[in-house]
Amino acid sequence: MKLTISISSKQYIRYYLLAFLLSPFLLIQAQETVQITSIFSVNSFPIINNNKAAIIYIDSSDAPVVTVAARAFQQDVELISNVKPLLNFTQKNVTSLPIIIGTRNHSKLVDQLVENGKLSTVTIDGKWESFIITVIKNPLPNVPQALVIVGSDARGTAFGVFEVSKQMGVSPW
Repeated sequence: MKLTISISSKQYIRYYLLAFLLSPFLLIQAQETVQITSIFSVNSFPIINNNKAAIIYIDSSDAPVVTVAARAFQQDVELISNVKPLLNFTQKNVTSLPIIIGTRNHSKLVDQLVENGKLSTVTIDGKWESFIITVIKNPLPNVPQALVIVGSDARGTAFGVFEVSKQMGVSPW
């Protein structure tokens, strides 16, 4: 499975470097390697595609640091693509190809994915400041796939978000 950022030809070199930097970083739950590329393909997750960004979903009842991290990620995506993703604080009508950011037991959407067997958090349960970054196929009705960043606690969630930014070539500091 590949994460994809589709770009114009003007930005190809910049994003090719981004793809090179991100390719070894993510793991999918089924031990599939996630690769970042600049070309959209059937088995990819588009963070940016045709100058549209994936919508970022976070739970408004999650810790404030999760909102801070999501806003920073929103700015980071805009920094490298000139496209600003929307932030959605409601869990209703999740559509398209979302980026879901949340803390286990503090995000209704993340907990719903776990309860429905779409997401396993066994590798972070009971740990401090741990996170999972994964792409899930068919996580919700009418949603073909989602990029999910989930933390064992609020700091873990923030660290997961900042890790994605870091791998995109943007320093969180």
